[in-house]
Amino acid sequence: MKKSWIDAYQPRSWTLHRIDISFTTELDSLLAESGLEVCGGESQVAAAYWERTKSVENMLYFDMEQLLGMDLDRAYGVDRVGILTAEWQGHPAGSLVMSIYRGVRDTPPQLTVCVSEPEVRS
Repeated sequence: MKKSWIDAYQPRSWTLHRIDISFTTELDSLLAESGLEVCGGESQVAAAYWERTKSVENMLYFDMEQLLGMDLDRAYGVDRVGILTAEWQGHPAGSLVMSIYRGVRDTPPQLTVCVSEPEVRS
């Protein structure tokens, strides 16, 4: 059987926060580029990357993270992805952040900010 990207990809563990959209500028000031290729699992970008590298190391499949890592009811659109440059809401610098459009139709409008702690490598 041929191995696919879905066999190789392991969703992260996430903590979710709801924030008022007006507070996103505070978060923006703490985010640096993630260096990850962000796409849906069934996109052409995902397929091409897998065929070229046989790796998922630099990929962030936002839909798989939301459905499997966050256990959400569906995949939501992604606002931004970045790495914390300083502590935020008790999460250390180096944490991966993905803000998604879950909550934008609430009153007041909100975003869901998803934070994955930095991986500890031995």
